[in-house]
Amino acid sequence: MKQVYSLIPNFYDAKQQFDYQKTKKLLEHNLKNGQNKFYLKTAAYNFLKLNYKQQQKFYFQLLNLMPAKADVLIETDFSSLATIQTIIEELNLFPKQFKLVIRLSSLDKINLKSNLEAYLLDLAYLNKNCRSDFYINLDSRLLNLIDSQKLIEKSLAFNNLQGFLIDPVSFYDLDLKKFKLLKGKYKNQFEFLVLADDFYYLNLDLGVKTISKYFNLLPSFFKDLALKFSNNSLELAKKQQLALNEFMQFVQNLEETEAFKYLLAKILDFEPISSLSETEKLNLEAEFNKINEYIVDKV
Repeated sequence: MKQVYSLIPNFYDAKQQFDYQKTKKLLEHNLKNGQNKFYLKTAAYNFLKLNYKQQQKFYFQLLNLMPAKADVLIETDFSSLATIQTIIEELNLFPKQFKLVIRLSSLDKINLKSNLEAYLLDLAYLNKNCRSDFYINLDSRLLNLIDSQKLIEKSLAFNNLQGFLIDPVSFYDLDLKKFKLLKGKYKNQFEFLVLADDFYYLNLDLGVKTISKYFNLLPSFFKDLALKFSNNSLELAKKQQLALNEFMQFVQNLEETEAFKYLLAKILDFEPISSLSETEKLNLEAEFNKINEYIVDKV
């Protein structure tokens, strides 16, 4: 899948330790479905409880599981330049290829402020010291409030910066017109990614890649939607996106993490550990069967 990265969730065993064997199963499932692009999102892990050595072990364990030719993006948070230096030094030791997606404190998504001078200092350090190419994570509300064109133009000086990942906080807060203008203006300099399954059709239309959680559950559905788009069956593709959004909303109306992990366990054939009630499980499985039958119904 050229336009999709699979977001790899974390698995825990009964002792609440990382269960890398389940992660390995999920990677194999993706590979069987033609997917070799993977996104490791640190916000999905309880990273605050890990010291630097534990973080290093976690990264290395996951990277060791990756197929030889995998295209891997690792998202990580840096609260200060000192934190950046520590993590970068550790990751530079790892022999496999990967790229970083970096949340910088100089782009403060909490207060929605941008410190351009500090941001450029962070980029200068990363450009000089990071062995891998990297992307910068931009909160979509921040993108709407700051002078994003000035920020991106200033970023052109750093040749290891590959582009920007846009992280929509909610479905309605991304200024698509502004984003499309930025994408069009800088497409030859930077790549743009969007972390949102509900924007998949729009991302195809904009020519940007999607970081997808739900591709893990519905690979055939995503591939079929992309095929409809490439064949210019745009109305069918839009309707399919709406069906995907309805399914995701159903999952989110339950306890999303529990529901998502339950379905993954069913797919990967290991015993699900879930707090969902039996009725919730039955309803969830019915909706999952319904979305999987969508393609067949529309042929």
